[in-house]
Amino acid sequence: MKHTLLAILAALACVAVATAQPPMAIGVTIPASTPLSCGAQQVILKKMQQLTTLNGVGAQAENTRFRLTPSVRIVSSDVTPTAPPSQLVKLSIVLMIADTAGSKSIVAQTELSAKGTGKNEEAAVLNALQQVDIRSAALKRFMEQGKKRIADMPPVGHQPPAAADTATGEN
Repeated sequence: MKHTLLAILAALACVAVATAQPPMAIGVTIPASTPLSCGAQQVILKKMQQLTTLNGVGAQAENTRFRLTPSVRIVSSDVTPTAPPSQLVKLSIVLMIADTAGSKSIVAQTELSAKGTGKNEEAAVLNALQQVDIRSAALKRFMEQGKKRIADMPPVGHQPPAAADTATGEN
């Protein structure tokens, strides 16, 4: 009885492994040309890694076909009219999930805005990045859209069937 039960469990495990889809993985990369300070790059990298992990697709960027890349731009930077003065920045954060191996296209994209204050512009940027809510509904929709489009993509190296040649060669 014990051997029969083990054989059944082993067979079920084999079927589960054979029919399992490979896990969807999205790595995070920060462009080398980003104008952010090292501290700000670390904050946005950590936030994006938390976002992918929270949505069940986190992975090391070196080992993945798909990459989440944030692009941060300072939209405005002002000094507040208070004593002592502080810096107020408004950021535009564009997030893109791109296919780096297959079609080399953007799978999903969204844009966020963030505001922050600090003693100087760098501190204000750090403050704004720290306030990005990775559990927001907009980021949840963005990740779901990206995962759906990734699931619909063919594997690397898979060619779609060619259209039938209808030409007869006669003029």
